[in-house]
Amino acid sequence: MNRLLHRPDAWVFWTAIGTGLFAAAAILVAIGVAQKSSTASVWSQPLVDVGVVVCAAGIAVYALAFRAYFGGGSEKVPREPSPLERWIQRQLDAAATIGRDRHVQGDKWCFEKMGQWELALVNEMALNEEPTAPGLVDAYRRNPLTELIDAIPPPHGTKEYDDYYRRRLDWLEKKLRELQTGKVEPEPEVSAEHRKELQSIAEGVEPYIKIGRPARYHPPAENGSVPVMQSFRAHFPAVARMLDEWAELVTEMEAAQKALREWVQAEVESRSIDHFGPLPDLVRDAVEHGNLFAWSETSGFLWTGGSVIFVVDPGDDIEAMKKPVDDLLVDAAVSEPGGELVKVLIRVEDARRQILEQLERIRHMHVIRGRCELCAS
Repeated sequence: MNRLLHRPDAWVFWTAIGTGLFAAAAILVAIGVAQKSSTASVWSQPLVDVGVVVCAAGIAVYALAFRAYFGGGSEKVPREPSPLERWIQRQLDAAATIGRDRHVQGDKWCFEKMGQWELALVNEMALNEEPTAPGLVDAYRRNPLTELIDAIPPPHGTKEYDDYYRRRLDWLEKKLRELQTGKVEPEPEVSAEHRKELQSIAEGVEPYIKIGRPARYHPPAENGSVPVMQSFRAHFPAVARMLDEWAELVTEMEAAQKALREWVQAEVESRSIDHFGPLPDLVRDAVEHGNLFAWSETSGFLWTGGSVIFVVDPGDDIEAMKKPVDDLLVDAAVSEPGGELVKVLIRVEDARRQILEQLERIRHMHVIRGRCELCAS
């Protein structure tokens, strides 16, 4: 009966039976009524009674049809694990077998076996001719502290080995649960104390970004440390990647600034501009900010950008003194080094805006999730 109720076409089956019962009931009642009115047969009343019973049965069967139509397929059929789920479970079972024999065979034996286990796992996952799950290998190999691929340093000592393989098994167990449930499990919430520490690191990173320097991971007015840096990077891997790219961009910017300054210096010498002060740096700074020189004459000196450029003697043609420097600025802006610097600066400003937005977001988070070495300590 239960199988019939949960077949996809069960409602058609029960509707047909119900209709047949209704038809039989109608015939029985009609015959009984006809006999009763014509010959007063002793069979007339029983036929009517049977017809009523059959009609009731038809109603009951229609109810089954209604249930089958609206509740069909509601019976839970055991879910068949996917090939990837079965594969991950086999890896976990193999690791568990090694772990059970550890107390007998010893730590050295266990870690050697686990090393062989992981090598075989990675090969099956992505390196064989017919890999099981090549799309997962990068996530498996990613260092949870730095988010870099294949950047997990080799463990030394029992604790490091235990921590390393525990992270590998945790990753496999989490992936298996996600595949089984279709839900990505949330990371654990860090303590309020650790959240404030991470937020203070974000605050300490901000000044370096604002002044165009590579980030240093430490709270304001404090020195950074490797564990603190790794902790921040573990909790905010996307921001960490942005800061890595930022460091490369700062190096590129500094190289472009140097190239333009050298170009300006060479032009100053070739044009025989006899000047005072850091004119190449002033030209480079004006190109960076898209400014013209703001000239001022005070006490026999011609100034721009807060620096003395020329000494002015009585009768000197001020505009003629300004012109070669103004021309140099225009030429620097349209030069190849000037154009390259402007392009880099556009990228720098865009990256700076995005990073500062992320750091501000971190500073105002009420909940930070994830796990790092400091969380476990």
